[in-house]
Amino acid sequence: MKNIIKFFIKWLGTTKLLSIPRGYVGRSLVYYYSSKGKIVYNYSTFQNEKNAKTFDLIRQIKRETEMLLADQEAYLIYTIVEKTEKIEGDIAEVGVYKGGSAKLMRKATEKPLHLFDTFEGLPDKCAKDISRFHKGDYSASLESVKSF
Repeated sequence: MKNIIKFFIKWLGTTKLLSIPRGYVGRSLVYYYSSKGKIVYNYSTFQNEKNAKTFDLIRQIKRETEMLLADQEAYLIYTIVEKTEKIEGDIAEVGVYKGGSAKLMRKATEKPLHLFDTFEGLPDKCAKDISRFHKGDYSASLESVKSF
């Protein structure tokens, strides 16, 4: 049954029959279930001790606060930040929300990490904007991010 579900989701992710404005239905399903901690892709690709620890860290942070990243997106951020250790300079995140990805980056490197956000959420939409987002979405307080 798992193989049938994986095949179906993979098919949805590549078919143009069910496309939506921001991507394919299957891709949206994968991101949705992944962000909720459900496994819809094959973790066996990542099966070694180091990667298992990284995914455990991602799941721990998601239990502590809301993080708007799918597991594989969080994993990519962690590994990319980890690779910057060899490069001089600081790291910055623009758009902090509740600090989940900032904590993930902090665990990946000892470099200085600068966080930038208005903490007021998204701005108002313009007349041409057709997104599903609204003014104030994704707001968080500076104090809650600092304490996290």
